[in-house]
Amino acid sequence: DPEPTSGARSVTPKNVKTTFLDGAICTASQLGADKGHGPERAADSLEATSYVSAGLMARGDWWMVEFRKPVTGRITVRSGTRDGKGRLSAGRIETSADGRSWNRSGNFSRATGECCFGQRAEIRFLRILPEPSKPEVLTLCEVVVEEL
Repeated sequence: DPEPTSGARSVTPKNVKTTFLDGAICTASQLGADKGHGPERAADSLEATSYVSAGLMARGDWWMVEFRKPVTGRITVRSGTRDGKGRLSAGRIETSADGRSWNRSGNFSRATGECCFGQRAEIRFLRILPEPSKPEVLTLCEVVVEEL
């Protein structure tokens, strides 16, 4: 995120509550590059941390979060690092209430490295399925759930 200009400050919209993902269980088909980049780093609500896959991820690989309790609202998943490098070139998000049947919820934007969608029905699971033309390292910096 760019540094705020003098006198500027970030503002949280009224009536929007961000769900903290404490207790969420994060897994991936590839381990993190090291202890500082495990799967849980994408959902730890810390700006300075991210999940970085140990190896290249291709079609069939995945990253998943199981929420402690069902969630609804606006969900945003950001790939890449804060400086815009390492964004997912192609991929989709699927969600599930039970972990057995999955619904396609959105695609990542190649320009922004984000996927943002509204989730009206309660879900417990969210998974990211990279779909790059050539295998690439997956970097996920943030998962945000805003209750509307």
